[in-house]
Amino acid sequence: MDRRAGGIHIGTRGWVFPDDASGFYPEDLPEDWALEYYTTQFHALELPPVQALPDPETVAAWEEGTLEDAALSLPLGGDWARRLAAGGDLLPLARALEPLGEKLAALVWPQKPPTQAPAFWPNALHVDAPREVITDPHPATDGDPPGSVYRRLEGPGRYAPETLGRLADHLAARGRQGRPNFVFFTAVEGGKAILDAMTLQELVDAKRRV
Repeated sequence: MDRRAGGIHIGTRGWVFPDDASGFYPEDLPEDWALEYYTTQFHALELPPVQALPDPETVAAWEEGTLEDAALSLPLGGDWARRLAAGGDLLPLARALEPLGEKLAALVWPQKPPTQAPAFWPNALHVDAPREVITDPHPATDGDPPGSVYRRLEGPGRYAPETLGRLADHLAARGRQGRPNFVFFTAVEGGKAILDAMTLQELVDAKRRV
């Protein structure tokens, strides 16, 4: 089953959590298997931000360490990314990311995405981090822009069940309308992000079965 088909992409920023107390990863799991294990549970992942052209070994590790239906988001940062967004040559970046293929589901730019970006990555969502990354954990349905929405929930972690329940209702409704959504939790301390992501995924899955 293609887990991307429903248009709801839930995950975390990164897959390694300091002082992880979540119990998400088996205790005996080798460190270099963590990425693959993550994508057996969540198909969506916000990769570590890159400040320069990613090297081939890093991109190969992302591709080889994730399952076929992974939906990877890549934040682009630094002056390098700002120059690209302002009209720089995108071809070197396109070539560097080519091994990811359709796994590359979103690129997060530091300012308005360049107009040429969809020609290089036609199947990926392009978002402007300062304006389009929605951090409010209480999204207002009426205020949502059409099309895709990219949320990065940057709170301290362990959101209240009722908060995640409202978000799950919202995501399920948008999913039924065919409107893709990305939600990434960022509270890495103690694995709080993964616990919030697990809770939200369970709530969304339950609403899909109704």
